[in-house]
Amino acid sequence: HAHQVMSRYIYTLSSQDLLFDAWARMNEYDIKQMPVVNEHGEVISILSEREIQRFLITQGVANKPLKSSRVADVMHSDVITAEPVASLKRVAKAMMDYQQPGIPVVNRGNTLVGFISKGDLLRSLIQEPTMSLWS
Repeated sequence: HAHQVMSRYIYTLSSQDLLFDAWARMNEYDIKQMPVVNEHGEVISILSEREIQRFLITQGVANKPLKSSRVADVMHSDVITAEPVASLKRVAKAMMDYQQPGIPVVNRGNTLVGFISKGDLLRSLIQEPTMSLWS
């Protein structure tokens, strides 16, 4: 299940964060995407490195758009999430179907409780080869 392999310490963003700060944090923590949460910790979006790059291409490559734009200017409201009891097969399929490098794990109130990356799935295969990933 998702709760068995998810990362529990997750870096998050606010929709009001500057894109420059979001980009800096992604680089600092060496991650490709970050969940965007509201003041209640509910997932409202996910911002990826790819979306920031697309924004820069359309706005010009200079850092000025990053320093004056907010996460809300780039984020989209369609976000794929998983519940802690979701099977790893279902999580992996969602990653493939929606071309996502990771998926936020939320409780029934849509509050962020974890995050599963492709790396987390692969680590679980290496560390727990007897674990049934496909149940």
